[in-house]
Amino acid sequence: MVFDDFDKESQSAEIDAVRETITNMLKAVDDSGTSGAITGGTNPKRKQILSPEFVVELEADDVSSPTISCASFSEEEFSIASASRESEFHFTGLTGTYLEENDDLSMSSMNTKAIRQIQELKMKLRVQENTKLELLNQCMKLDHKVERDDSKSARVRIYKSENARLREQSAHMEKDFMNEMNKIVVRMAAMEREHSSKLQERDEKLKQLEEDLANLKCSSKFENVSLEENADAVPQNRTILFKATSEESDSE
Repeated sequence: MVFDDFDKESQSAEIDAVRETITNMLKAVDDSGTSGAITGGTNPKRKQILSPEFVVELEADDVSSPTISCASFSEEEFSIASASRESEFHFTGLTGTYLEENDDLSMSSMNTKAIRQIQELKMKLRVQENTKLELLNQCMKLDHKVERDDSKSARVRIYKSENARLREQSAHMEKDFMNEMNKIVVRMAAMEREHSSKLQERDEKLKQLEEDLANLKCSSKFENVSLEENADAVPQNRTILFKATSEESDSE
């Protein structure tokens, strides 16, 4: 998610906060007895506070709450002899106007530097957010690709399991088919043996019948011959008998 740009009110609020913090620091320095040293321009802490480098230091990672790095001062650095304080107090009225102008210039430069840093941080933040979005998009693309690959691998596993199941079913079907074929072959062989035995029996019966028929034919021929012989013999007997009877009658 890309953050929106800071509006003018937030910028002015941050600038006012920085300005108030620096003003409080300057008051603390003045109250600690360093007014003479500040007017002379020889105090290093005063130079550090008024220098352009001493501005708002914002961390690039901490974008939600900008932080101000303040220098720490000890009591020994602000403890100055009362004599030097009295001697330096006379120069305060002379250089007050000059210091106020320098303070205004330093504050304006600090504000400008702070605004510039805020803008730079906003640009960095925008770049980081764009990079984050790009990385998120790449992660989503990779996630979708992984999901597609997972789905493809899952489909491959499903297809492999289905192929194994189909192979097993085909093997069982082939085995059952071969068993049925063996049963049919055995049954056909038995039926063929039975049929051949029946044919052999019938052939034997036919041969027997043919032999019987031939015997019957032979016997019928013999009977016909005997009948013919008997028919020829009957008239001869009759003539013989007639002759005999006639002879007997003549003799009487």
